[in-house]
Amino acid sequence: MGHSRPAVAAIGPALVVAALHPAASDGGSFSTGGALPDSCQANLTGHAASDRDPAWSPDGSRIAFASDRDGGWRIYVMGADGSAPVPLTDGPDDRRPRWSPDGARIAFDAEREGHRHIFIMDAGGEGLAAADPSAFAGGDWTDIAPSWSPDGREIAFSSDRAGDMDLYAVELVSRRVRRLTKHPAADLFPVWSPNGGELAFFSQRDGNDEIYLIRARPRVPDESLLRLTKHDANEFMPSWAPDGARLVFASNRPESGRAQLFVTDAGGFNTQQLTHDRGRKTEPHWSPDGSRMAFTNDRDGNNEIYVRNLNCRS
Repeated sequence: MGHSRPAVAAIGPALVVAALHPAASDGGSFSTGGALPDSCQANLTGHAASDRDPAWSPDGSRIAFASDRDGGWRIYVMGADGSAPVPLTDGPDDRRPRWSPDGARIAFDAEREGHRHIFIMDAGGEGLAAADPSAFAGGDWTDIAPSWSPDGREIAFSSDRAGDMDLYAVELVSRRVRRLTKHPAADLFPVWSPNGGELAFFSQRDGNDEIYLIRARPRVPDESLLRLTKHDANEFMPSWAPDGARLVFASNRPESGRAQLFVTDAGGFNTQQLTHDRGRKTEPHWSPDGSRMAFTNDRDGNNEIYVRNLNCRS
């Protein structure tokens, strides 16, 4: 970046209700019934601007997000209770931050030199570099939605570098790029499973947005592809539970009204509606201990970052 950023402040006394800091969970038990009481969730950002794309730090103490509060879209980091938001980038169009497994770096996609590509920076906002330098050697394509492998060696992403928007992974040491999917429909927002064996993503391969799984290291693109959800509604933006047993995703199923969050097991069975209150909820991200869910919610008229306590039954 070429200039220093203030360090993210340490988490002090909780600025949100104590219900947002429950005992750790394995992500396997949570409340799904009815509209959630306001004592079980909180609006962390509460700003007139649009705040989106929440991502927990690996230790659960911070949340990275994107906001247009200072003009263009920038990457910010705040405490897990919403305290001390600090801008890490200058924009003008930086989105979808994701922490490295060791918490030392953040990947995101950004508009630079007329095209969108994946960038990596230190968690304090310094040391900006392209994840795939070949993108700037005549790379007339778009790369979006980074996801770190659990070992931190690769980043998966969506790209139209071969014409269609497919999934790829770049090895960060060798810079070798692997193609994971090959289909005319757009394959979007890959998310690595906690064990590193597969990726979840969403696509309109079968007519509407659905959640799919694919092997993380297929011998050929699309090998062992599995359609996880099968519904007439759009199902999109998956996120894994930290134990790998479940996924959360957004869906506009008719019975739920505007987009709500649903949880299903890793085989696509036992789907339950997680949220019920007003507002369009998207971009869910499970906390590292499995006890909380961060997501984007427009219930107050603009997009904000909310956190829900998954163990709350009050």
